[in-house]
Order: sequence, then C-alpha cells, then structure tokens
Amino acid sequence: MKQLAWIDGRVVEASTLRTDGPFVMQRIHTLAGHAYNLERHLAVLNRDAETLFGFATLCTAMDAEDIISRLLVGSHAPLIFSCPVDVRLTCSGELIFVLHKPTFGHGAYLRSVRYAVEPLVHALPKTVAQTSATIADDAMSDREVRMYGGDRALWLDAEHNLVSRPWLPVFVVYRNKVYTPAEYDSVEYTVAREAIHAARCELSVATISREALYNVDEIFFVDVMGITAASNIGHHRLLYMTASRVAERMMPKLENSEQ
Repeated sequence: MKQLAWIDGRVVEASTLRTDGPFVMQRIHTLAGHAYNLERHLAVLNRDAETLFGFATLCTAMDAEDIISRLLVGSHAPLIFSCPVDVRLTCSGELIFVLHKPTFGHGAYLRSVRYAVEPLVHALPKTVAQTSATIADDAMSDREVRMYGGDRALWLDAEHNLVSRPWLPVFVVYRNKVYTPAEYDSVEYTVAREAIHAARCELSVATISREALYNVDEIFFVDVMGITAASNIGHHRLLYMTASRVAERMMPKLENSEQ
C-alpha cells in the first residue's frame, strides 16, 4: 500500500511531507475503514494546542473521518489489519493527517515483541497529547537506558516513584491486581481502563516505588494500537498473562468494526 498524507486539503506521498516547527499530535486507530475515538482525540489535541499555541483546529470528527477515509481508500489500505493515522496541528496552524503502514493486528492486540525495561529519572509529563517534543524525548529516554542493558525507559520521578505517560500509560500487576501511578483523560488511558475492567481485573491508582518494581509480576504499556509487555526489569523476569487477557478485551476488534 502507498503511504499518504493530507495537509490542508492536499493529498501527498507521506515520504515528501516535511513538518517545520513544533506540533501537537494524536495517533488514531483505524480498522476496516473506520477511525475510532475521533471526538476524544480531537478534544485532547485542541486542549493542548490552545495551551501551547493559543489556538485549536476547527476540524470536526466528521471532517476527520472523511479525510482519513480518503487516505485509506487512496492508499489501498487492507481492511483486516489496523492502520495508525497521526493527526498533527503545527504551531503555524497546519493540520496534517499521516497514514502509516498497517500493524500485525486485526484490532488492538498484544505485541509478540517484549522489551527489557530500565528505570530512568525523568520530569513529569506536561501535556496529555503527544507533541514533537515528547516524541523526541521518548526516543532519547529509550536510547539512554541502552547503556544499562534496557530497551525501553521506565520513567521515575525525583522521589524514584513510577511515572506514567498519558500517551503511553504503564501498568504493573502484583498478585492478580493491576496498579498504575496516575489516571488521565487521554484516549490511551481510557481504552486501557475499559479493557482492564472488561477483563475482570481490579485496577488501583497508587504510588509505586522503584523497589516495588523488582517484585511485581508484570509490567505493560498501552498505546492506542495495542499493548507491549515488558520481559524483565534488571534481572527480574516478568510474566504477561494479565496483559494478554487485557489485550483480548481491548477495543477495537475486527468483529466489532462496524458497530
């Protein structure tokens, strides 16, 4: 399939797209030609854009649905696999939609790749939406922990307690109970919470110390496309049974794509 982008009314090859300056972003899950949670994604995007840039987009959920449908049809995207679409609002007021390659999932799923996580002291998130700055910061954090043998950074605050990111909420499992350090009104957190409850798991918001992380049974991250379970933290091996159960309940799923 072709990777296409929409920028202020024009459809272009995504490889030719150049975004100058900062932007606010939301990643949207599409499946079987339908885009999910558009109204909530746009609300998050607009709120942080107003805070950071002083303006918001006038794009409605119906407008966004039409744009995304145009990209999916034009790119010949497969209907049975999920395709992520990024919507960006730049500091200069450009509205951009970027269609990415399909995932391996027929809806939200548990990724087969598992990563070693390593703790890293980091500042608390300042936005609910992703931005050009947070994307670079996430990549830098993951790169930094490689010198300690990790693949992904597990953020800690100044008191060495676990930090969760709105666009990548983290959950730990201990004795069949799920814990997270903070709740957010991000789409990612909302979808994760609904799936955890649907899996009949108890979810608690609690302070989680660095020391506790080396005794938990599971650690997993949730993004809008699916779940990634950690394989280990240091020498402590981690399981993924609860993450798998949650992924089975996480929406959307192919059989529900027309609902």
